[in-house]
Amino acid sequence: MKANIGERSFEQLLVECMSTASKVHAIVDKICRIHELTGQQWHLLQLLLRAPKEGFTVSQIGDLLHVTKGNVTGIVNRMEARSLVERVISMRDRRVVYVRITTTGEETVSLIGRFINALQVQEIEEQAEILMPVFNEDNQATLDALWRTLDMLPATPRKREVSGVA
Repeated sequence: MKANIGERSFEQLLVECMSTASKVHAIVDKICRIHELTGQQWHLLQLLLRAPKEGFTVSQIGDLLHVTKGNVTGIVNRMEARSLVERVISMRDRRVVYVRITTTGEETVSLIGRFINALQVQEIEEQAEILMPVFNEDNQATLDALWRTLDMLPATPRKREVSGVA
C-alpha cells in the first residue's frame, strides 16, 4: 500500500503511526518473550548501550521510557537479578545511583539483534512502506506540529531529550 500523506489528515497520520507502533511493539514483545525479556526491558538495554559511560539515573530512565521512577525501580530490580544491568554509586555524589548495562546485558542485546535481523517479518515491511513517506523533509512541518501537540498535553510526562539521547 503506497502512502500519499498529502491527501491524509493530521488525525489519519497519527492513527496510522499509532497502529504501526502497536504492531511493531507486538512483534518485539514476541521476540523478547523467547529470550525471557519484556519489550520494555529490551528497550532499556538498548538505551543503556547508548548511554554515557556512567549510565543513566532512575529518573533519566523514567523520562526515556515514559514511566514513573517506581516502575523503573521494579524493571531494574528484575534485570539486575538476571545480571543484565548493574547499579553503580556516583563517585562525585554518593546519593546518585547510575544504572549501567553489563556484559551479560550486551550479549543479550546482541543475541536478540541477530535474531531480529535474521527474521523476514512481512508485517514490519508493510508498515515500513506506509511510514517511509512520513519521515521525509516535505512532512517535517507536520511531524514538528505533532511533537508540539504532544508536548502540550497535560498528562504527557515525556521529554524529547535526556542527556543527549533523543
